[in-house]
Amino acid sequence: MSLLEALYGQYTVMDPKAAGGPEGGWAVGWTPGATVQMALGSPAQAQKAVAGAQREEAVYNALFPAGTPVRRNDRLRRAEGGDAVYRVRTSPVEAPGPSGVRVMRAEVIETGLPT
Repeated sequence: MSLLEALYGQYTVMDPKAAGGPEGGWAVGWTPGATVQMALGSPAQAQKAVAGAQREEAVYNALFPAGTPVRRNDRLRRAEGGDAVYRVRTSPVEAPGPSGVRVMRAEVIETGLPT
């Protein structure tokens, strides 16, 4: 197991459950979807304090294994218990990771599931 693999946590993609007409309807809840791996880089304490004072969300840098089926605005819930939910803020792009390993990078913010 590489060091990068040890940093990855398990997250569940939360899919909106729709109700309504055949044109798509509206979201009425959330259902668990695919399980993906994600490593989070925590923002510095100073960044968190500034974000909290300005009533903004703290932005986390996230790494996913290359080819992970994650898109912008997906919501990811921590699979190992806890209620932490993260929304993918930017489209994941493939980039070199530590030691030249191919990964996908994106920014995520901690949020909740809208009802």
